[in-house]
Amino acid sequence: MFFDRRIIDCYDLRMEKIKLSQLEAFYWVAKLGSFQNAASHLRTTQPGISARIKLLEAVLGVTLLDRTARNARLTAKGRALADYAERMLALARELRHDIGDRQALGGRVRLGVADTVALTWLPRFLSRVHALYPKLEIELEIELTIHLMRRLGAREIDLAFLAAPVSEVDYVQVPLCSYPLHWTAGSGFPLPAGALSPAQLAGFTVITHTRGSHQHETVLKWFHAAGAEPRRVSTSSSLASVIRLTAAGLGVSLQTPAVIARETAAGELVPVPTTVPVPDLHFYSAHHRSGAQDAARALSDLALAEAKLEHPEKRMEMDQFL
Repeated sequence: MFFDRRIIDCYDLRMEKIKLSQLEAFYWVAKLGSFQNAASHLRTTQPGISARIKLLEAVLGVTLLDRTARNARLTAKGRALADYAERMLALARELRHDIGDRQALGGRVRLGVADTVALTWLPRFLSRVHALYPKLEIELEIELTIHLMRRLGAREIDLAFLAAPVSEVDYVQVPLCSYPLHWTAGSGFPLPAGALSPAQLAGFTVITHTRGSHQHETVLKWFHAAGAEPRRVSTSSSLASVIRLTAAGLGVSLQTPAVIARETAAGELVPVPTTVPVPDLHFYSAHHRSGAQDAARALSDLALAEAKLEHPEKRMEMDQFL
């Protein structure tokens, strides 16, 4: 990243009087549309945000926001500054990440995690975070990917480990790993011998995640690609519940061997061979290009390392999926 002539012209000889906190307050008001939303995002007060922006306007000698409007509306000068502010904040984040002391990285990161990750390498990841970044506070939410995507878009979480890629360009996305998926049943479930076709498996109750979830869509696509339709589909928002219902013999479900290792070893669950393979389940780390990027970038790098330790042969290559 580098400064162009416009940035130098913007701040001229008064640049030493401009504080990063003022640019940050202005940027988030511009981004989120109100002083209240910016204050909530930065965990400060609305008067504090207003005071920072008034000081910024005084230093620059221009009006940045039209305060007669119901929502914070940028003036022409405000729209010009918003671009500079975003680049200045990005440069500050890059500096902290590349030059700063890891031990000094602090603050709060709202982390959303899909349940497959939560049931595999998440505990080890959180232990590593605590050891490397003792001043960093992790606020954890374990949810379905569809809910995590919505919360990420609404800026209710800062970083997410998802079972599907994010399509919007406003996000930094890193492939983490992939898991194989296999059909599974309880050990006493009445299955015919040999590998089953999708049409045969469609005759049993299929237990999966909530409708609209990534797993639910994967299940339906697998059947539909073979011209089959499952006769009965039972859903749950909890992966642990899907596993328990399957072990109880109430149906078949798609599972990752790493998640059900204990149940498989105990003989509670058995694999169901099929004539058609199921695509692997791919996981990604995603965070917004603006926001708590320094912490999110550090945690994303650490997650990639932990996911690789979980199963190095299944780590995805960046250029293969992006």
